[in-house]
Amino acid sequence: MRVNLYATFRDVAGVKHLELDGATVGEVLEQLLARHPEMQDELFDAPGVLSERVSVFVNGRDVRYLQGLATPVGPEDVLDLFPPVAGGALGFAGPDRDGVWRAELGGLSPWLLAAYLRRWGAVEERGRWRCDGAWVRFRSLPPRVVGGLRTGRLEVEVGGAEARRWVERISASAMRGGG
Repeated sequence: MRVNLYATFRDVAGVKHLELDGATVGEVLEQLLARHPEMQDELFDAPGVLSERVSVFVNGRDVRYLQGLATPVGPEDVLDLFPPVAGGALGFAGPDRDGVWRAELGGLSPWLLAAYLRRWGAVEERGRWRCDGAWVRFRSLPPRVVGGLRTGRLEVEVGGAEARRWVERISASAMRGGG
């Protein structure tokens, strides 16, 4: 069956869609996770419990209103996966007197920022990412809770001669759908 990926899921997988097999939505998602295990925490709150922040559609219908992960699918069906889109950049401040830019990014997972940094050629060294002309450090903050919605947050610091360029790149990615 065709599985369409959107926003940050597309970024992580590096493709717009995949062809996967399975008799149910759950089986298809298991195959997706076998290829991209880093999506586990975004797709599921617990084993077998689809995250409320993710939208999963079969032929345009939300699986929550069908049979959830047990929804039967066939080779002609289309599965659409939309990642969390709540949050966004609250804005980088800086640079401070040490040349460091700081921000809190909402809705952006640590695994996703790490995936972006790797794709952009950064290398992790002792808790910091070495980038072309800059460095990036980030850590998870307690989630923001509004009603029943929980969105992750990251504290991000960027420094170095090319920090501004990296701040702009990270901000654009966070606003795209990672947050």
